[in-house]
Amino acid sequence: MADEDTDFEGAGEDEDNMDEEDVASPMQFMEEFADTPNSKLLRISEVQLMEQPESYRTNTPKEELMLEYIRKYEMHFANLHPKRRKPMLALRNECGMKKFICATLRPTQMPYQDVYDYNKCAKFVADFIRYEPLELASQLPSHMPSPSATLGWQAGDCFDMAMVLCSMLLGVGYDAYVVCGYAPAKITRYDQTSTSIKAEPPPPPPEPPYKPPDTKYTIGPRKVLASNFLTQKAQREAAAAAPKDAKVAPAAPAVPIDLEALAAAEAEELDDLRGRRVHAWVLLLPGKRMLEQMLFVEPSTGELYRADSSPFYGIETLWNASNYWVNMQGPSVPAAKLSFELADASKWEGLLYDSTMASMGGGEDEGGDEGGDGAGGAEEHDEVVDESKVLAEMPPSWVTRLHVPQDLFESGCPQGRKSTTFKKGLVQKFAPYSREDGLVEMNTLYEDAERTSVAELRQHFANRQDHLYKRIVAGEETREYFEPGRKGALREHTWIEGQRRVMHFYSAAKLGGLVSRYEETGKKTWYVFDGTRDPLIYRSVSYDQEAEPSEAPDKNIRKMAEKFRRSRAGTFGAPETEVDAEEDVAKRTFELSAGLIKLKYHYGKDRVTASSRTYNKDGSNHHVVQVNSFSKPPTEAQLLDEFTKLQVAERECINEIKDYDRQTKEILKKRAAEEADIEEAEEAAAHMTKSGKMHVPQFLVVSVFDTSRSRINTMEPPEEDLDAVPHDYLTPFLEEPIGIHDDPLPREAALQAREACLRSLKERLVERANIVQSRLDDENAMLSKKQAAFQRNRDHMDAADEAEYERYCQEAMFRIQILEQRLDRHTELSLQTYAEMDARLRDDPRLKNLNSSR
Repeated sequence: MADEDTDFEGAGEDEDNMDEEDVASPMQFMEEFADTPNSKLLRISEVQLMEQPESYRTNTPKEELMLEYIRKYEMHFANLHPKRRKPMLALRNECGMKKFICATLRPTQMPYQDVYDYNKCAKFVADFIRYEPLELASQLPSHMPSPSATLGWQAGDCFDMAMVLCSMLLGVGYDAYVVCGYAPAKITRYDQTSTSIKAEPPPPPPEPPYKPPDTKYTIGPRKVLASNFLTQKAQREAAAAAPKDAKVAPAAPAVPIDLEALAAAEAEELDDLRGRRVHAWVLLLPGKRMLEQMLFVEPSTGELYRADSSPFYGIETLWNASNYWVNMQGPSVPAAKLSFELADASKWEGLLYDSTMASMGGGEDEGGDEGGDGAGGAEEHDEVVDESKVLAEMPPSWVTRLHVPQDLFESGCPQGRKSTTFKKGLVQKFAPYSREDGLVEMNTLYEDAERTSVAELRQHFANRQDHLYKRIVAGEETREYFEPGRKGALREHTWIEGQRRVMHFYSAAKLGGLVSRYEETGKKTWYVFDGTRDPLIYRSVSYDQEAEPSEAPDKNIRKMAEKFRRSRAGTFGAPETEVDAEEDVAKRTFELSAGLIKLKYHYGKDRVTASSRTYNKDGSNHHVVQVNSFSKPPTEAQLLDEFTKLQVAERECINEIKDYDRQTKEILKKRAAEEADIEEAEEAAAHMTKSGKMHVPQFLVVSVFDTSRSRINTMEPPEEDLDAVPHDYLTPFLEEPIGIHDDPLPREAALQAREACLRSLKERLVERANIVQSRLDDENAMLSKKQAAFQRNRDHMDAADEAEYERYCQEAMFRIQILEQRLDRHTELSLQTYAEMDARLRDDPRLKNLNSSR
């Protein structure tokens, strides 16, 4: 690390000249970085210094004292550890002033619920700020802008993003630290091409249909029978076929080789800067906010790593808003093997003294604080630290409170969109309301590394009127997921055009309790019910594939089947009991092609067979199987009555199947119309000229709390109709309407019009006052009545009645007070309104002759 040692050569030689270097003039600062190609420095060079807060442009005495303390610390650290990298203690901010890095953190809790947890904070920072690699991968940055500036720019390197993330995590109560260390090239370069897209979380499972109660005796799964003799024989034959000198080893399962992962690992091994690429991330220690384990948070991606399995190489320093620690265990020790007992001075040396800890140096000299016993050389450098001890106090943060406007927070990423390339995948994110279809995220998975053939497409939506929130297209199969509240209660829709279609519903919103509908095109359709409202839990219909297609569905039906749960019955006031299994139908089958109706009953208690009945539609050869020999067999009249009911049930079953098919067609027709409308809106938006006003897509819903996007606020103002006649207060009281440019009325006519107008206004004002006075009198009368009744019955009232009386009196007094205030205000406004109308009439050019003499 020879290149690192040069940073510390002569660290104490130019100590006297440091003040002149540290306090560079703003003009020199601007000229120094005006032409630099680094984006961060270009942004800093464009900062208007005089528009920044005073704390950004100047240092307080406490900050100057801390900078003096830091200069001495850096000098002694370089003498004690010439092979170590210089700690990053004070860097210039966007205004060119050197600031203590701990004071650059600004713990802030933002007024958004979505950034209250650490994983949501990490995701927000990774998406909201555009990541930029360091200008020199092995060198520390020369500037550290404020977290507020980074949020305003929405761009920054790993240190800028880590400072923002740590400030947010500290603000919501986590024990967070910014870590300065070394990381692999793929992390420092924001290279996700060797990382696969995260697997899609499984959708919520369909609501389970009726499940029969567990019984004492259940049939277990069928065992797979295998012959030991045949297995041993196959092993002997395999051993005989193998060469005698070869040892037969058990066949290991084939593990697919990830060539891209091997190539990435090989590239990392051949990296010239391996282990020296500087990086910053965030450390979360357990203990606060119920965090149970130590975590590393990568700010550029939002990934979370366990401390014992992180990919980071080593750590130099870490800090938070109260102190700064140097790793005394060695920067070459992997981060996964470090101890994070910050109170142990032999492992972590703190910059500032802590009253709750022992002294860092183990002596009265200052060298312990700057080198510590962990340096192993305090005795050799006693002559360097014989000056008086400097006690530095942590200065307050100079950064203003972090703030992100709501519109930028909702956008989620710079300029409203962000694309990230992954291994065989591409992730695109969009701001809400930025697209007509409500798309906020799209994940494209490819079959090959060159990303030429799409294997799967995942789309996430928000705020759609049709409640669609996710769509997955994998080959010919398409799956759509809907939120509750959609008409028809559709929850999930999966289909392969021309082959099969599956629909899941929110059964609580379906009148018949329908849970799912499965369809194999032209073959079979079956329905699953929840069984809460009706014993029916299953219905299927099979079609004759050899028959010619017909418009009437019942013409091609071959068989229909229905399954029922156990029925319960009971009288009023008595608990329900299960119906006798001999009378409780479990499955009912209508074989239309064969002309048969089959019934199968539930199994009785501790029985392995069930009763059944078969009816012929021609009315002959009815077959009855009765398991319980002690039960009374049905009579011919009972069988005939049941057969008649089954024929009616068959027709009802066909009608219900027709009704469900009609509902399904309506759902599909509506979905097609919704997508067609959105496509038209997208085409219209593509040709629309952009304006400065906020645009709300037509088919997206807006929350009533989103006032900035409310349709009332964003509605185009109506164009003024120049030909429209304005409202005239005088015309209703004129015999013939006249314009303001016509000749004025004679004095008598003007007096009559004025008096009529004022009289009408007075009548309206008095009428309104009478209405308020009437309501006030009613309230007073009702209150007097209640008070009189209370005085008469006071001795016979309990505590509840008295509480009710007191509550009524409070509400009545409140109403009376409001009515009195309204009456007083109306009286004041009436006089003012009457005077204003009189003045307007006197100034009206049509009544100009009012002031003329006879």
